Amino acid sequence: MITQEFSQEINRWTAEALVAIQEAAEDFLVHLFEDGMLCAIHAKRVTLSEWDLI
Repeated sequence: MITQEFSQEINRWTAEALVAIQEAAEDFLVHLFEDGMLCAIHAKRVTLSEWDLI
């Protein structure tokens, strides 16, 4: 578990903390795919490729 890698003392998460982590992860992924689509469009393609996300 990720928590145990950083601290053995913390073993609980509040609901608000989990929502914050989920929101941050979703925001990161949305921007990643948006940037990837811009790369694909620039390359004159309509399909997102693995190379567009690197």
